[in-house]
Amino acid sequence: MADQRLLMHLLHHYNGEGRLALKKRLVNELERTPQFLYHLHQLDKCIKQAHQRLRLPLLRTSGMLKRPPTNSVSKPKPIRMRIPNIMAGQVFSETISIHDAINGELHISHVHVDDSFEGCEFGNEPLTISGKASKAGDYNVSLSCFLYSSTGEQRPVIGLLKVTVIADPQSLWKNLPADETARFHKPDSNSLRLSNDSIQLLGASVRGRAHAHHGIHRDDDFTLLMADNADQWNVLCVADGAGSCQYSRRGAQIASHKASSVLRETLNSHYGEKLPVYYKALAQEDTPENQQRLQQVYQQTMVKAVYSAAMKIQEEVDQNPGDSFKDYSTTLLLVAHKPLADGHLVFGFWVGDGGAVIYQHNEQVILLGKPDGGQFAGQTRFLDKKMFEDGSVYNRVFLTKVSSMTALILATDGITDPWFDSERQMSEVEKWDTLWSSISPFIQEPDTDAACEGITEWLSFWSPGHHDDRSIAICSVNS
Repeated sequence: MADQRLLMHLLHHYNGEGRLALKKRLVNELERTPQFLYHLHQLDKCIKQAHQRLRLPLLRTSGMLKRPPTNSVSKPKPIRMRIPNIMAGQVFSETISIHDAINGELHISHVHVDDSFEGCEFGNEPLTISGKASKAGDYNVSLSCFLYSSTGEQRPVIGLLKVTVIADPQSLWKNLPADETARFHKPDSNSLRLSNDSIQLLGASVRGRAHAHHGIHRDDDFTLLMADNADQWNVLCVADGAGSCQYSRRGAQIASHKASSVLRETLNSHYGEKLPVYYKALAQEDTPENQQRLQQVYQQTMVKAVYSAAMKIQEEVDQNPGDSFKDYSTTLLLVAHKPLADGHLVFGFWVGDGGAVIYQHNEQVILLGKPDGGQFAGQTRFLDKKMFEDGSVYNRVFLTKVSSMTALILATDGITDPWFDSERQMSEVEKWDTLWSSISPFIQEPDTDAACEGITEWLSFWSPGHHDDRSIAICSVNS
C-alpha cells in the first residue's frame, strides 16, 4: 500500500497540480543531483509503459524536470566482490570483501539472487551475507549498491559477487547394500545391551563409509557375555577383520565369538577361582613358583580361548578348499572382568591395533596393552598360529586389579584412529573424558532399544579421512 500511495502522489504532481512555486524550488534543488534525475526518469519511463499497456491516456508532465544529458549519468559501475567458499546445506555468515578499489562506502539497496540463495540475508556496515545455500556450484549474485564518497556524493554501482558453494563431503558418500547372496554375508550393523544391578555391557558395530560406498561387507565384529552371577566373569570382545583379506569378516566373527565363549567357560571353572588368588600371591611375593602357577592359569583360560579361536578359523579353512588362514585375518581384543569386594580384576588379551583401557572418569586411564603397528599406515598384526609356536602369545596377556573404575572400553581402530592422534594420547585421561562424555548418555539411557540405537548412530560420527568400520564394547559400573 505504501508503494501505491507513493505512485499516486507522483502522478498527482505529474498532472501539474499543487503549488507551483514550491514545485519549482523543489525541482531546481533536485536538478542538481544527476543520480536523482536518472532514477526519476527511469520511474517516469516505467509509469508511461504501464499506462500504454493498460491503454490509458498518456500522462501530462509539467515540463519542469529537465532530462539529464546522456553523459551526465553513467551506467552503474561494476565492482567485483567475493566471499570465502561456503558448504552446501550448512548455515553460513560471511563478510563480503571488495576486490576493486573504491573511494567511499558501499550500501546495498537491492539484491538479484539465484534460487539457491533464496532466504539469504545481506547486511551493511560491514557488507555481509548469511543464510544457507541449497546446492554446490559457482554462482554470480548481482547487488545494486550506492557508493557514498567522503564529500557526501552518491552514485549507483553494481556489486558482482562471486560465490562458490562446495558440496558437503558427507553427501558424496554412497551407501550401497552389501551382496546378501555373498558367502558369509552379515548385516551392516549390530548392537547389544546386557545389564544387572551392578554392571552394564553395551556394544555396537557398524559398517564404515568406505565399505558402504562400494557395497562391501562390514569386517568388524564384537561379542558381549554377561555373568550369570554377580561374582562371576563378564566377557567383552572386539575384532577387526583385515580389509585386504576376502573373508576377514568371517575371521572376526569366529575369533570374537569363539574366544569369548571359551574364555567364559574356563573362567567359570576352578581356574577362574584360582586367578585372583594367584594374582594376589604374586603381588605379595614375586617368586618363580607363584609366577609358574599364574602362567598355568593363563594357559588354561586366556591362551586356550585365543588358541580355540585360531583353531576354529583353521577348521573353517580346512572345510573349504582354496581358502587360506590369511583370508580370515583379524585383530582380537578380548577382556574379562570380575567384580571383587575391594575392586575389579581385569584379564585380557590384545593383538592388533585399536585400544582397550580401564577408565576412571577424571582420574586415570590404564592402557591394557600396546597397539601393533607397521611400517606403513594401516599395517598391524593379526591373530595367527605363530604366536602359539614361539610362546609370544603370553606376552599379549594382561592381568591387573584396580580399586575402582568407571568402565572398561574396547574399540577397533575405526574409533581410536580419529579420536587419538598417537599412542601417547591413548594414555591421556583428558582424551578419554571427552570420548566418555559423548557415549555416556547411551549408557545412562534407561530404555535398551534407545541405548542401542544411540550408540549405533554415534558410531557414524564424521571425521575427515577416517571411514573404516567401527566397533565398541563397554563394561560400565553402575553408580
